[in-house]
Amino acid sequence: MRYVLFVSTPESPSEAPLRKVRVRGFEATITDEGPQSDTRPFVFVHGLPGSVRDFRWLTPAMPKARAIRVDLPGFGGTDQRAAGLTPEMRGRFLIDLCDALKLERPILAGHSMGGVVSLAALRQNPMRFSGLALLSTPGLRKHKPLQNLPSPWLQRLFLSKLVQPLVLPKVRSDFERLGFRNVRDDEIVHTMRLVLELGFKRHSERLRMAPSFGRPIFHSYASDDRIIEAEILSDSFEATGGERLVFEEGGHNIQKSCAVELADALLKWRQSL
Repeated sequence: MRYVLFVSTPESPSEAPLRKVRVRGFEATITDEGPQSDTRPFVFVHGLPGSVRDFRWLTPAMPKARAIRVDLPGFGGTDQRAAGLTPEMRGRFLIDLCDALKLERPILAGHSMGGVVSLAALRQNPMRFSGLALLSTPGLRKHKPLQNLPSPWLQRLFLSKLVQPLVLPKVRSDFERLGFRNVRDDEIVHTMRLVLELGFKRHSERLRMAPSFGRPIFHSYASDDRIIEAEILSDSFEATGGERLVFEEGGHNIQKSCAVELADALLKWRQSL
């Protein structure tokens, strides 16, 4: 395990052009940077809510690696109909996307809830991927924002089109308090749908099973994460083993705040695979 005290970011973020890919007959939005000859590219998967922009500070720090950033269905420019709501369905979308791009042995790198989806993809087809990087990803038990959610029936009430206009301002305020800004209304509603279908027990079981998948696993997080408690993040690593990089500071979005050091660690880990 490595602890990092001092972190840095590139001078400027990536402004890679958006690209459309057909997946299951629907349009998915990605960016594709770095050498096309790279045989083990990184596929970066954002959390909830999020988009390809979530990794715009990370990819400039790894210019010699092919880095593909993905808009999951219902976010950014990817058609919501390209996948269902469960992590398993969205994991299948990632597999289909990799097939559409003809990626042979990519490395999945999921941030936050994107790690949940990436783990679900790995569970379905372990040999399809070279490894899995879990960045600030939920663990074996619910973190506080999930614990504090209203009951499922109240969440379903929020999803009613009659109720949404009344409660959306409060929900948006809660999102902003957690650091999620400039999120479209439809993305907030879609996020609530996905959280409702999360199946946290199944995620916990996948984490415990991960060593049996036979793929290398990399964990990274910051000790001062305000969304997922450090103890939960540490317990996830203990459950799966693999490599671990811990930042003393960096918050939840280490792919932005700790981009240079995280990129360096990911590249070194990839060399060891």
